[in-house]
Amino acid sequence: MAKYAIKVPFGDEEDDRLFVTEGDTKFKLRIKLFESIQDAREHADLWGPNATVVELADDYEILL
Repeated sequence: MAKYAIKVPFGDEEDDRLFVTEGDTKFKLRIKLFESIQDAREHADLWGPNATVVELADDYEILL
């Protein structure tokens, strides 16, 4: 089952984006994942109109 994440603008170029992250400290961050696209969209609204929801495939490798 796919997961969803949020990307927000970063930098000067239109396609420069960063994933929204979560974690215990600034050194132990991971991509904030959502089980449903609806939950991801609701959270993306907090980041403003330029935040985008992306679908991550099941085999997407995330470094922990």
